[in-house]
Amino acid sequence: MIRTTTAARMESTGVSNRIQVSQKTADLLRDAGKGEWLTARSDIVEAKGKGKLQTYWLEPGAGYAVSHSRTTGTEDQTAQVINGEHPLNNNAGGGGAENGALAIGNITDATTPTAVTSAESVKTERLVNWNSKLLEDLIRKLVAHRQAISNEKILADESGKQKVQNQQDTASVAGDISDLCTNNASPPSSTKGTIRDEVASTISLPAFQKMTGVVDRETVELPTEISDQLRIFVASIAALYRDNPFHNFEHASHVTMKANKLLHRIVNINHTQLSQHEMYIHSFGIAMDPLAQLAIVFSALIHDVDHRGVPNFCLVKEEPAMAEHYCNKSIAEQNSVEIAWNMFIEPAYAELRSCLFSSKQEMKRFRQLVVNAVIATDIFDPELIAMRNKRWESAFSQLAERDDPDFLNRKATIVLEHVIQASDVCHTMQHWSIYQKWNRCLFIEMYSAYLSGRAGDKDPSADWFEGELRFFDNYVIPLAKKLKECQVFGASSHELLDCAYDNRMEWENRGREIVETLKESMDHAKVQV
Repeated sequence: MIRTTTAARMESTGVSNRIQVSQKTADLLRDAGKGEWLTARSDIVEAKGKGKLQTYWLEPGAGYAVSHSRTTGTEDQTAQVINGEHPLNNNAGGGGAENGALAIGNITDATTPTAVTSAESVKTERLVNWNSKLLEDLIRKLVAHRQAISNEKILADESGKQKVQNQQDTASVAGDISDLCTNNASPPSSTKGTIRDEVASTISLPAFQKMTGVVDRETVELPTEISDQLRIFVASIAALYRDNPFHNFEHASHVTMKANKLLHRIVNINHTQLSQHEMYIHSFGIAMDPLAQLAIVFSALIHDVDHRGVPNFCLVKEEPAMAEHYCNKSIAEQNSVEIAWNMFIEPAYAELRSCLFSSKQEMKRFRQLVVNAVIATDIFDPELIAMRNKRWESAFSQLAERDDPDFLNRKATIVLEHVIQASDVCHTMQHWSIYQKWNRCLFIEMYSAYLSGRAGDKDPSADWFEGELRFFDNYVIPLAKKLKECQVFGASSHELLDCAYDNRMEWENRGREIVETLKESMDHAKVQV
């Protein structure tokens, strides 16, 4: 792979088990309130043609370790447990630092720095490891898919001309990707304005391609540098989550788990009699697009990076410069995309990107999917709500134009957005105890913001009971019905809808008492402080 001087110099001057970031990423971290995690390197990196460059070590502190051990297994096993432990089980053991683990740091609110407990450190370590292994498994799936396509081209080669053409294409791709492996190159982004302006009504998925053989992902061995860069990236993303009661890295991991499970249901839906083409049509192309599947899981992981613990309307007042930068729309969501994406295009992750993308077009499509998915988590913006409802009708109403060549792409685009939306509020469609855990966390976050004067004069506890009922009636249950209506999730859609109804009924019976207990607990804690 052709390497740029800046990327090469940063990587050649790196130190084992330490994270080196550029000035650009350092500025992003400072803006996110993480300036204390940066240590300027005393030795300046000198790049030919660019002069002396100041780089930084990212050192969040001794909070948790990231294991570099690798595991293999089926996607379903990876989605549910790691080493026999559920990744979100707070009482499970952590697996510890293994084989020269990489210390990354803890997650703290920049405004109230506190030391994390040992249990929190173990939990975060476990989550970082789990997310890394899940993403690595999806990358192996992507690589295996590409190898299978390549094998088809070889089998179809009769004259030898196709083989020569493939070699030329590969050389061209290498040159294209080198431009994407440096922060000096402009990342695939919108020229229209804000990140939100990049949202597309239809994203084209790859056309159907029949394959006579498959490549088992378990036979794919990723280079060590890919695994290392992936784990460092996930750990760095974890460090960018603030210590909010709800919008934290555990929530991101919970969303990531559910998104992966829903995608797994699409890919492995029980239609054994379907041909490859029929499966492609049934899943709107999603089942045969591992890059899209990876993009949605990636989006789930980053979707609340640097969340400030207050809604967008509060950010307009608290962070006027940030709000203006994003035109006062989807502020938190756009901020998460910008911070995570700029971290992702750091030279330190050059090999990782080259593994993920075989062309600029693939990287642009990946970003498009990420932007659409993360912006879709802004579920209260009236303009976005109207746009999504219109697009759903266009794709799934009886009047939808089936002869339109974009018919499947429209369905795939809106279904993928609904996957991330359902995953973001999946606690409302799971067991009552899970719903109560996350509802309690969200209440604490919102009520704390109110007590500290960050959320205006309206006491959220006054409307929390009725507000949850409205949320079930106007968002959660209609969303679960849409998942059922699109008919690609199998039994999962029925399970989600049934749980949503059950939780709503239970909340109607017990919600008032629960809210009163939560409020008393918070008020008592305030008096104690």
